[in-house]
Amino acid sequence: MLIACATVVVLLLAIVIISAVVSSNAEKAMIRIVDLDDRCSAYLASEEGNQEVFNSLVADLNAEIKNSSYPSTKAAFLLGELYYETKDYQNAYASYLKCYELNTSSYLAPLALVNAAAAVAETGDTDSALELYSKVQDYEISGVNAKAMFNSALINMGKGNNDLAKSQFEAVVASYSYSEYAALAKNILNVF
Repeated sequence: MLIACATVVVLLLAIVIISAVVSSNAEKAMIRIVDLDDRCSAYLASEEGNQEVFNSLVADLNAEIKNSSYPSTKAAFLLGELYYETKDYQNAYASYLKCYELNTSSYLAPLALVNAAAAVAETGDTDSALELYSKVQDYEISGVNAKAMFNSALINMGKGNNDLAKSQFEAVVASYSYSEYAALAKNILNVF
């Protein structure tokens, strides 16, 4: 009986220790991602464009991208932001796509899809952009959906698919009448 009680106590103690370590690691990861977010914001706000700082940020963000946890997905998203703002659209696209793939149920997933689509469109691959914009409709975030539908319409208009573009602009106005994209769509429809 004494051995059984001692075993239970040891097991409980091990569970408490493991739980504390896991909690501590998660807390440290959150602190690191907040710090990285601040550093990215400061870098992008500065006019200097210091290559050493950029390389350090890229390395630190890549080191955080490990799994589907919030810090990992946020690191991939921040990396996409960093690349996009420095006009490295191919790496921005890859980073946003990585963010989406790490956790498709995260609130960052539809934002990452829209940003990945914008980045890949900048490279000239409008077909991939349209495909990504269509995936955004699986999420029920109206502001993001309005942007995706509006941008899809712009791409279709640029491709000469005017009937499709017009119907998409009309859908933006009908479905998202309160959004800035509806106002923009109305202006475009006035000249169609």
